Amino acid sequence: MAKKSISLKIEKIFFYLLLFCLPFQTRFIIGQWGNIFNEWTSAYLYLTDILLVGLIVFWFYRIFKKRKLKADNFRLEIILGLFFLAAIISLKAALNRSLGIYGLIKLLEFILLFFYLKYNFTKLYSFVNLARVIVASIFFQSIIAILQFIKQKSLGLRWLGESPLGPQIAGVAKIVFEGKKFIRPYGTFPHPALLATFLVLALFCLFYLFSRSNEFYRFKLFLMGLFLLILFLSFARIITIFGLVSIFIYLIFGIKDKKLLLQFAIYSLLFIVIFWSMLAGRYQIKNITQDEAFQDRIYYLKEGIYDWATSPYIGIGINNFVWFFQQRPDDAGQAGLFIFPVWFYQPIHNIYLMVIVELGAYGLFFFLWFLFEIYRKRIWQIRKGNRNLFILFLCLISCFLLTGLFDHFFWTLQQGQLMFWSVLGVISGIAADYYTISPHSSTDRAQASGA
Repeated sequence: MAKKSISLKIEKIFFYLLLFCLPFQTRFIIGQWGNIFNEWTSAYLYLTDILLVGLIVFWFYRIFKKRKLKADNFRLEIILGLFFLAAIISLKAALNRSLGIYGLIKLLEFILLFFYLKYNFTKLYSFVNLARVIVASIFFQSIIAILQFIKQKSLGLRWLGESPLGPQIAGVAKIVFEGKKFIRPYGTFPHPALLATFLVLALFCLFYLFSRSNEFYRFKLFLMGLFLLILFLSFARIITIFGLVSIFIYLIFGIKDKKLLLQFAIYSLLFIVIFWSMLAGRYQIKNITQDEAFQDRIYYLKEGIYDWATSPYIGIGINNFVWFFQQRPDDAGQAGLFIFPVWFYQPIHNIYLMVIVELGAYGLFFFLWFLFEIYRKRIWQIRKGNRNLFILFLCLISCFLLTGLFDHFFWTLQQGQLMFWSVLGVISGIAADYYTISPHSSTDRAQASGA
């Protein structure tokens, strides 16, 4: 019994460390394809990979000891199994099969994370504790981010995976204000958009903690202001718009706290007024359509449609889009040459198009079917037992899926994938406690809602 208790404690430590370390880019390059380094044609071992594998090993050990895996049904297992099969089949068309195998291993890793949370979340964890760890993690990131913005350079935290930052460094996300370049804060994320996404997730968690207890109320208000400040400073247009709207909806229909809603609105309006001169240019339609980043995204979109047409059913191979893109012949018909600067070769900024290009029509079908099941069964099932969490997850996952129409990090980047699959796994784990066909004990239900 003592061994079991120690094993479970270590397993829980691995999980909470995984959550806290999610923003860290700490990694080793374990493979690189091509003569010039490209982020998207290399393989990495992340610190979070080690934590995640450790977590899965502990889970498999428990399954082996019990020699059974209980579930209400295996619908999601079948769908994700077919999705993974589509990814395997896509390797047949891959120009770089080694890169594809690495992508396949990463996909398996995150699918296992999803199932770990589906089967274990309400048995081992509570949403309150999860929310506390995420809030603590983004508080640490906020300190780093605000110092980066003030100093306009990186802080030398390479051991945490901090990117080299500076107004004159090519490829660093910047805004131009009154003719001067300003870097956008990264934290230890690979891009400000990912920092902004984690901030939105943390704000949802913070407001859930507001709804559960009035303890440390003023400190929570301080955190709300700090997180919103960094969100605006990230200048991440899409996730900021979707995030603020989805949080407002959650506050109105989920928590129903007029005082908290008013405080959130005041903070938001205050930062809009303070940063209006810097924000206005980024949110004007004319400036957006003329923006170089917007034009690049249109090019990636067209490239994706062209590539998909070459193999519409099984795709061009998981994790192979950028490699395929690099092999495009130039105007003289020579393949394998860089027609553009190396930094230009990036994924399509749309996760659904990325899936259909790399995994084909079959892959996209199973991916959308999986998401439909999360909406139709899992999120809706939570409504029967916890309306607060139902509205929270409905708003949060809608925000994520809408963001996926305009960016790729939920499909391509370690931190985005961890966020995406973790949220879906937690939803499925909590929903399992409200299945009418096989209801769990009231104790389990209370734990699922954070008691």
